[in-house]
Amino acid sequence: MTNFNVKYPTIAKMLHSYLTFTKRRNNIHCRIKNTVQKIFDWKIYTQMNHNDMEQFLIILSDFPFFDSLSEIDKMALFKRFWMPFSLLERIYDSLNNLDSKKFLDGNFILLQNGSIFELIGLTESSNLEEMEKITFNSWKNLLPLMKKLNPHCIEVMYIFCCILWNSEYLDIPLSEAGDEIVRRGRLVIHKEMREFYNYDEIQWERIYALRHILVVTEDCIKEQGKDIV
Repeated sequence: MTNFNVKYPTIAKMLHSYLTFTKRRNNIHCRIKNTVQKIFDWKIYTQMNHNDMEQFLIILSDFPFFDSLSEIDKMALFKRFWMPFSLLERIYDSLNNLDSKKFLDGNFILLQNGSIFELIGLTESSNLEEMEKITFNSWKNLLPLMKKLNPHCIEVMYIFCCILWNSEYLDIPLSEAGDEIVRRGRLVIHKEMREFYNYDEIQWERIYALRHILVVTEDCIKEQGKDIV
């Protein structure tokens, strides 16, 4: 971790923030051990996601460049960031914690409280509300992409940073000063990823797979034109 802090300080800061976030979340929920559920309680999921949102906003407050934004710009950017981030983070959290062959070979999603669901069962359920369909199908689309790429934690944090700084997605109105701060933030994380790949052009090709995951994640939201809680 020390080496990360020196070589990729901004992306490493996102990793520190994320680890703090997950530690707090796990302390709150005291996850049950790998229990597969059949009934998905959307209300409970929504409450957990709302708690996640409040916690991550607090933790993100001292993130480089984000901490220099005006409060109005911060809230506009975070509101746009949270929807795609929460979708992709649920996949990343699931893959990190469902490490048995049964779960890795299947298509399972892990919730914040430790409940596990088989995605095919969720997406084929009848009488789903529109937001449930969007969320379940988004997970179904993203899971195989993340499995295939098997990204390093620094690569995932890079995607999280890209989601944060992609102000053009959904055309978020920022101040002129805010636009400049975001632009500098983007340049820094791209430079750090070049460093991560040792300026090797072959390794750098992985960046296109990462950006594909970013685009798919954001399109899960953008095409619907709705907020995912």
